[in-house]
Amino acid sequence: MDTLGGGRMKRMWILPCEYGWRHLTLIGISLTVIGFTGVAYSSDPHVYERFFGEINPLIPMILIAVLGIMLMLYLESRNWFKISVKENLGGVSYWFALAALFAVITISIDLNSPLAADINIPFPQAILFYPSIGIVAETLFHLLPLTLVLLVLGIFREGANRERAILIGIFIVAAVEPLFQTLTGISGPQPLWSNIFIGVNIYFFSLSQLLVFRQYGFIWMYATRLVYYLLWHIVWGHYRLDILF
Repeated sequence: MDTLGGGRMKRMWILPCEYGWRHLTLIGISLTVIGFTGVAYSSDPHVYERFFGEINPLIPMILIAVLGIMLMLYLESRNWFKISVKENLGGVSYWFALAALFAVITISIDLNSPLAADINIPFPQAILFYPSIGIVAETLFHLLPLTLVLLVLGIFREGANRERAILIGIFIVAAVEPLFQTLTGISGPQPLWSNIFIGVNIYFFSLSQLLVFRQYGFIWMYATRLVYYLLWHIVWGHYRLDILF
């Protein structure tokens, strides 16, 4: 009985050490972006109107953050996607560089065929806005459709070829964000060649993110989006109006 009790105590100690930091980090990121949303909204009540309309953005932001946490915990409970890994992170820098390249491509398209003048949130609100909207994008463009697609593909059924199903799901879900941007016309009226280049660029950026998610976890996927947003929306967004308009 003492041995059994000791084993239980050991497992109770190991679980918080091995997994608790991931959960706390995910919750911490969610609370941080909710805080960013409140500060940005208080400084400019219209900053989130393009995405959430006239309602207080804290309401959808909290709901989406909670949804994202629930979906992530579900995927991790199935042991197919993780919140984050602690080891073998040497390749992350290459994915960051790739995200920067996708941002440079978007900037190049913008230089040759300017996108909508108001496509970027102005500085300094951008510093708070883009980390928060990044969680929205990862939840609605990646976590939610990925969970649904993998369920349809039977990823969680015993005997299924799970690795192949995951890869198929990744390639399918990568198309969600470019389709959304194309169908909603969020970039403004563009010539056909520009829409094609933007769509392809966003597809491969989204695909790269999902591959990062598979290998390194959600936190690092989110970090690659922050790299993209930093260059395209924040840095270039601060200067593009003076350069292009």
